[in-house]
Amino acid sequence: MRQWITKIDGMGCDIHMLAEIREDGKTWKLIEECPCVSCDGTGKRTQGPPGDQKLVDCHWCDGIGVRKVKRAKSNEDYNEHPHPYTGQNYRLFSILAGVRRYDDDVEPVYPPRGIPEDACRYIKEAWKEEEGDGHTPSYLNVHEIEQAFVVRHGLLVEEHVQEEAKKDREWCKDFLDGTLKKLLLPIAEQIGKENVRIVFWFDN
Repeated sequence: MRQWITKIDGMGCDIHMLAEIREDGKTWKLIEECPCVSCDGTGKRTQGPPGDQKLVDCHWCDGIGVRKVKRAKSNEDYNEHPHPYTGQNYRLFSILAGVRRYDDDVEPVYPPRGIPEDACRYIKEAWKEEEGDGHTPSYLNVHEIEQAFVVRHGLLVEEHVQEEAKKDREWCKDFLDGTLKKLLLPIAEQIGKENVRIVFWFDN
């Protein structure tokens, strides 16, 4: 029977993710506005039972399609952060940091390495507030995110590579096609993949 490597019985696991850019090659700063992942940036969500659904304003982004930093309020409110990804995707968690990894799965390509010392002040403060409940903090730039998937496939048993690669693509589609493709890669094309990164941690 497959078992989770990291698990607290009876509790789910969530990711807290923020994104940074380094335009001058030295100083990291927060991406303060990103497409709302809850409504795919449209500002609308479907509501109601099948056959009687209607479009309503997305309450996560107040119907504007983006999430922004609201500096006038406390960071304690989850909605105040411009999270580029909020899904509860255990396969993605395993690939990014080994969190909720099955005991027969490969180790993550980049083991968790904590909050970066040169992270922007906003992220350091957000982590400080979560430190009691948060765990497994780490960060990956865009190149490393891509390699986390590519190199992983080279570590798998050969006969499982195609099947697992397909599952990775299908199960992580929201992150790969949303966060990576729509938010991070367009910026990376302008300033370089090493200058765009995600900083994240988890809580149970």
